[in-house]
Amino acid sequence: MQQQKYIQLLADALIPLLGFFFWDWNLYFIVLFYFIDAVSALVFSHIEAYQIQGVQKKLNNSWLIVGGMTSLMLLITILLTHLILLKIIPTIQFKQELIAFWQYEDMGFPQGYLLIPLLIFAGYQRYKMEFLIPKMAERIPMKIHWKKQASAYSVLVGVLLLTYLLTQFIVFTETVYVLALIIGLSGAGFLRLKFFN
Repeated sequence: MQQQKYIQLLADALIPLLGFFFWDWNLYFIVLFYFIDAVSALVFSHIEAYQIQGVQKKLNNSWLIVGGMTSLMLLITILLTHLILLKIIPTIQFKQELIAFWQYEDMGFPQGYLLIPLLIFAGYQRYKMEFLIPKMAERIPMKIHWKKQASAYSVLVGVLLLTYLLTQFIVFTETVYVLALIIGLSGAGFLRLKFFN
């Protein structure tokens, strides 16, 4: 099972790398790829929390509080990322980029129709391997369930704030930001698998 998690982590890094270097994806395309993946993971985390609540029969408000805070931190992450992108690419038009991301064709049809279901399926696979198969609903307390995600978003928000401050003084090339994003998120995922699972 651990090997499957590493394969998933490799795929999560490989798709945006291939997109940037071979499919003409830009930095915002890669950011959107990760946002869709993050939203999918958050939705499955709420599904897991619902199942934990149902199996353990412990009615409390920790799901609402910690789950809500995690959702808010994802929203802050998305907003900070957009502010950083405005500093890196002042002429960026987010609406046009979003449409271009959805309608981008490499295999004869818009990638949105393939990529979104693929990311949702990957989220389901993670949910199945990390939650359903090991029967985590019976064993994990609600607060611990949210702790990993809340901690990861806390670190991510801190990194984004530092990046935003840095962009006030220096702006690197798009390639530097793409590689830093992919290496940073892949490295964080690897450390999570290595030391926290």
